[in-house]
Amino acid sequence: MLSKDSRKVLMQFMQHKPDYIFVDDLQNELPNIDVRYQIEYLYPDYLDRSVQYQEGKNEIVGVYRINPNGEAALEEHYQIELRYKITTGIAIAALIVAVIALFV
Repeated sequence: MLSKDSRKVLMQFMQHKPDYIFVDDLQNELPNIDVRYQIEYLYPDYLDRSVQYQEGKNEIVGVYRINPNGEAALEEHYQIELRYKITTGIAIAALIVAVIALFV
């Protein structure tokens, strides 16, 4: 299961899909998350890597993008979250009906 920060990083990659992103650019978009650590964790299972020349640094650096496994992991998380919300809603509704039935 992915951590909250890992999901946030993958969601940022989804927003840039299908483009590769420089790590520094992603870090600027998510200043409260250690993006480098998350990328180390997510690569190669959830991210693809390539190399590009970064003009500002005058060097060749790794760039990343989300792969199909990363997309599937996000989709699975949201399906699980939706099921949880639905079952919780049903349980709360049943509790309310039971409490009302006690007083009628």
